[in-house]
Amino acid sequence: MSADELIAPQEQLSEEIGANALVEGMADLSAAFGGGIDDPFLVYDRLRAQGDVVPVDLLAAFGLRSKAAAGEQPVFTLFRFSDIQAVLRDAATFTSSINQRRIGFLFDDLMILGMDGAQHKFMRSLLQPAFGAGVIARWKERMMAPLIAEEFIKPLLARGRCDLLADFAIEFPVRSVYHIIGLPDDPTAYSRFATWGLEILRAPTADPEKDPAGFAETVASAVAASKGMYDQLRPIIAARRASGLIEGDDLISSLLRASHQGESLDDHQIACFLRTVMPAAAETTTRTFCNLMLMLLNDADLFDAVRRDRSLIPAAIDEAVRLEPVLSIITRETKADTEIAGVVIPAGSPILLCAATAGRDEAAYPDPHVFDLHRPRKIPLGFGSGPHMCIGMQVAKAEMEAALNALMDMMPRLRLDPDYPEPLIKGVIFRGPSALHVRWD
Repeated sequence: MSADELIAPQEQLSEEIGANALVEGMADLSAAFGGGIDDPFLVYDRLRAQGDVVPVDLLAAFGLRSKAAAGEQPVFTLFRFSDIQAVLRDAATFTSSINQRRIGFLFDDLMILGMDGAQHKFMRSLLQPAFGAGVIARWKERMMAPLIAEEFIKPLLARGRCDLLADFAIEFPVRSVYHIIGLPDDPTAYSRFATWGLEILRAPTADPEKDPAGFAETVASAVAASKGMYDQLRPIIAARRASGLIEGDDLISSLLRASHQGESLDDHQIACFLRTVMPAAAETTTRTFCNLMLMLLNDADLFDAVRRDRSLIPAAIDEAVRLEPVLSIITRETKADTEIAGVVIPAGSPILLCAATAGRDEAAYPDPHVFDLHRPRKIPLGFGSGPHMCIGMQVAKAEMEAALNALMDMMPRLRLDPDYPEPLIKGVIFRGPSALHVRWD
């Protein structure tokens, strides 16, 4: 029985969604998250001058939807690497439940990023084995690298120039994750999943106080996207379970086999988890890869060093995430009164952790503004830290490593295209260039 035959009785998606629609969706998402701001570090620097812990809502400072709500405590923002890392590692004092309250309804409150304590530990124990190093290595060799080379780069070669964002990076992470999940091969379906992912990510930007009508429309769109994704996933998972074909490396198989302390995941839980995976693939990996490529292409010596020594690619990825984390602000909330850097923070206070400034903290990174391939390795806080460290981090790194290797192998003298304006990394959250035009010989 083929994967396509395992689809429950439901029509496959037929609406064609091209890369242009995805680029437009990413642009809309960027705008909603402060995409018109060229350099948020000017604001960060001004606020940091007030202290390492400041009683200010960093999102509101950029005109974005505030983390504060009626009756809630004031919001505090942290800027220093050591303070932020300590908060991320202390789940007993700093809860993630604020994320569940704000967007958990999109995932039937089964969102691992909003879980705490025993529930989070249990879910993580069930999910983590599916992302083992050996499994990811096989995904990279058997799925990611061939897919990227054959289906994305080869068709571009004769052109000699392209927009790496619109023509490449916008789709390869979605396609990779789509196949890693183990979904039937359907080009219109993976494009639709990508669009749904972008619509889900827009939900937190809606502000019911400033724009009630816009809030209702954005949330309704996100709910419909989440339901659409769930309705596609659930019957596929059920059919796979019924078939007994669950011995493969794909995520559906791994999650159907998962067991911890005698308990396993049901179809609903698996579908809810998988619909949190696709938004990350549709957005975060794409922007991180474009930021990485722009930093390398802006420095010919740096790019050549990585091209000659591919063992430097993991360090290059970490440096790109350190300098320009796509998700630059992480949210927590205090469970009890606490003190950080001499500032007393009451229980119930939202805490905004500025991963962007943490990555450029001179106390953690000597010469922090230098892209240094040989600095002592530490996982940048753009991937999180502690119990909620990004569960798909190694998948994203493997995708980017496969993509960078293929570009260096197949596109001689890859360089920025001088016929286009210099690309710039912009925005507050979901930072990245709006286009990345390149040429090769």
